[in-house]
Amino acid sequence: MNQPSLPLFVFLFLLPLSLGFFDMGGIGGLGGGGGQGHDAWSALKDGADSVARKWHEAKKGMGKSTAMPAASPTTSHGGDMAAGIAAKMKSNMSKGSKANDKTRAKANTNAAKKPEADSSAPTIPVIDISSLRSSSAAASSRTETISAINHACSNSGFFVITNHGVDQEVMDSTWSIVYDFFSQDEEAKMEWAGMTEEYPYGYEKGEVLSAGKSEENGEAADSKPDIKETFTIGPSNPASGMPARILPTSPATFATKIEAYYSELETLHDVLLSAMAEGMGLPADWFESKTDHHISALRTLNYPNQDTPPEPGQLRAGAHTDYGTVTILRSGGPGLQVKKDVADVTTWVDVPMVENAFIINLGDLMRRWTNDKYSSTLHRVVNPPLDGADHRRQSMAFFGNANPDLLVETIPTCRDENGKSKYEPIVAKDFLMMKHLASTKNVIKEEPKAQHEEL
Repeated sequence: MNQPSLPLFVFLFLLPLSLGFFDMGGIGGLGGGGGQGHDAWSALKDGADSVARKWHEAKKGMGKSTAMPAASPTTSHGGDMAAGIAAKMKSNMSKGSKANDKTRAKANTNAAKKPEADSSAPTIPVIDISSLRSSSAAASSRTETISAINHACSNSGFFVITNHGVDQEVMDSTWSIVYDFFSQDEEAKMEWAGMTEEYPYGYEKGEVLSAGKSEENGEAADSKPDIKETFTIGPSNPASGMPARILPTSPATFATKIEAYYSELETLHDVLLSAMAEGMGLPADWFESKTDHHISALRTLNYPNQDTPPEPGQLRAGAHTDYGTVTILRSGGPGLQVKKDVADVTTWVDVPMVENAFIINLGDLMRRWTNDKYSSTLHRVVNPPLDGADHRRQSMAFFGNANPDLLVETIPTCRDENGKSKYEPIVAKDFLMMKHLASTKNVIKEEPKAQHEEL
């Protein structure tokens, strides 16, 4: 009687497995971490063991007296082959299981090493303030908006506002005329470069913004100027005590457009201060008497395209904080970054670009006024890539300020639990000029140019 032959299809199926043709780790990997693949291979292993066991049992059941024909390669060693296959499979599966364990261990190690999100990095929310500009807005909607603003001021000190109520035509026409002004040749622009301590406005292109922060920290200031040019105007209200505006006559409509824009932003500044007052538990009009003859400034900025690499460490605008109450910025391109003004925080965050929106940030005076309840956040404008494209950038910043003669003392609701303040009282204009003069040492002149017409 012939020995039962190992079925050919079983042999063909088990042979590649015994030789390690299929890899346990690879199959396990398809099973979401190896669990399902391992179970499947366990079943295959059991099946192989069963085939080998049945082969041996069949061979044993034939008895010792039965004559055995000459063996052939495919029949006489079938049982031994099956057993060998099963052993090989077991060995391969053991190796595969160990490989899977190593893979999973490596994955867990990598997961542990993966850097966590920097919780110290500032978050910059986008806030719809339509409820602050509409008399018919629901009280709950206004309360919600005020709460969002208060949270942003208490954390990052930066946020973006939409539906702000500023006339779009005024925004766009001013933007266009400012572009035309900076497109003039150097000689035409320098006619309006008359910045002095008494007249801290006009055209300049040598400011070192980071010097203001260096002055505050008692550090040596960087001497490399920012890679930008600016034109600034102050308030028109004679009660502010500031000199009358000196405005360019070219382009022809520059003066009327920039003054209209200043007026729009002046109103928006009041709206934001009112919301902040309520957020601090104060009456909505608390800031009105402190800003009714303010010395807010409107600065237009042009960042020329860069054809050659700047000096090491030189930026379009060095890291700085603003000086006053609230800054309202319209930005024309990427590059603005912010970082919390804390020594151990190193993460810079890009400010989101939202069409026709304004970027809002708080100044050092507001931080001081609120006893550090509100944040004045470091920001900078980084350089564009040197890729041959035109990366000229423009922005317009309204720097809100208090009345120049105001003695700024900690707001009552912002004192600590013992009624104490971190700061001594200071006169608003003295604080502002200390910062301004530190950053403009390179551009301050002895006296304003006499040929300028006061408009």
